[in-house]
Amino acid sequence: MRFKVIAVCSHVNTRIKPSNLRLPVPALLEQFKDPAIGSTYPLIRNFDLMYITTGIDRLPVSERLELLPTLVRDISKHSNDHHQGTLFNVLLHLQQHFVPPPRGSEEDTALREKLFRDGVQDAEWLAGWFAKLMLLNLNIFTQEDKSCPGLSAADVDFLTLGKKGTFIPTSMLADAKVAALKFLASGAFMDRERYLAALIASTDTNSAVADPADDIFKRSVVTVSLDDEGVVGELYRLLLGRPGVPPAKLTLQTKIIGLLSKSRKATEEIRKGEIEAILTLGLETTYPRLRQAVFSFMTWVSRMADDGLTNTLAPSVVEKLRYWLLSDPTASDEVRGYAYETLALLASRCIYILLEPELDIIRFLFRQLRDDKGGVAVSIEGALGVILTKIAREKLEESVKTALETMLLDVMVQENRGVGQAVKWAGRLLGFGSVVGRWIGALAVGMGGTTAEEGGKGGYSFSIQLIAFCPTNSLLKILPMNEWVWS
Repeated sequence: MRFKVIAVCSHVNTRIKPSNLRLPVPALLEQFKDPAIGSTYPLIRNFDLMYITTGIDRLPVSERLELLPTLVRDISKHSNDHHQGTLFNVLLHLQQHFVPPPRGSEEDTALREKLFRDGVQDAEWLAGWFAKLMLLNLNIFTQEDKSCPGLSAADVDFLTLGKKGTFIPTSMLADAKVAALKFLASGAFMDRERYLAALIASTDTNSAVADPADDIFKRSVVTVSLDDEGVVGELYRLLLGRPGVPPAKLTLQTKIIGLLSKSRKATEEIRKGEIEAILTLGLETTYPRLRQAVFSFMTWVSRMADDGLTNTLAPSVVEKLRYWLLSDPTASDEVRGYAYETLALLASRCIYILLEPELDIIRFLFRQLRDDKGGVAVSIEGALGVILTKIAREKLEESVKTALETMLLDVMVQENRGVGQAVKWAGRLLGFGSVVGRWIGALAVGMGGTTAEEGGKGGYSFSIQLIAFCPTNSLLKILPMNEWVWS
């Protein structure tokens, strides 16, 4: 049979219309797959492929489906990208007629062995290209650079065979995606192979694609470990892009970050650069859901990362957050609240940036609490509470205590919204032997209400006398109540 086919293809009369030929497509496909033919007769292989693509659509559907095992066999091993792309395109057309067996049936579980035998590489290769198919958007043909989020120019050429007409009408692309998802959902593929394509497709703007993809993704992700190095690497590459490959679209980035927020592996020290890139993405985007997802991820990192990462990551991240909080007052209170929470959690993991001589981060939070005109005062107080809990466990140097005393007393004198926090800090950090601490407690009692109650928690007890600190001569004076002056 092999040599008969070779003879027909080698002496083909170009004046004969293909429609008039009785093309032995199964034999041509077998011949094309034969490595000996490809290495010895490359021209024959080209003719094989031409007549396979021409003749397969003329076969009855049942006969086309019988070609599926031969078509996918060793598909990953072709060295010629054009041949692979053409075969993949043939598969996209053929699989639209594929009806998967009932899920979990004996026929379904046997499908992988029937199609791939021991060819795990072929299954993984196909799943990878199905994932890239889900990223394809034909709008790229209206752009000068033809860039498609998540795909390289070579990927686009492979999927479209280098021309827009491959998916004309445009509904053909959606049909191909739906058919690929149906094929992926069968027993021919493992959860680890199908989950990425399903994840991508679940964010498709066409519900005919997104709905079945979401169902496949929810079923497959249960068995896929988000602490698998390969999985985490795939997610990061898709999220942030790489040289020659732009990042994924915003909705997909948002969903990926949500997954990374459940992965300890995503917070390893080797991911420092990528974590910083995610923060930059969140600070620069105008898409609210993405920004919120980024801050949730940074909160996860601040809780789960080891000391090696936080010690190197915290200083730069805290500075970026401080700058953003000062320069972008238009962000929602919810997002700003996430930013304060992340700042506090990371800073508290890296104590040396908190207890530097100027106490910049702590002063910054007290200033923000004083100047806040939105609704994030509670978030700022929460951030201060996180930092206070951490500092209270540390043995403070005298220079740090002095700086704290000065800062807290300034807050008390200004009588702004930071007073309550200043009293808490004085009660936890300044011992009863601290003159400034006792003075802050006294001022708190004089202010009444919850501030006075907080002052009492610090261990300061007053009856008819007030201990006052006189900065001019550093003298302590005991003033009778009738000599108190209130302003």
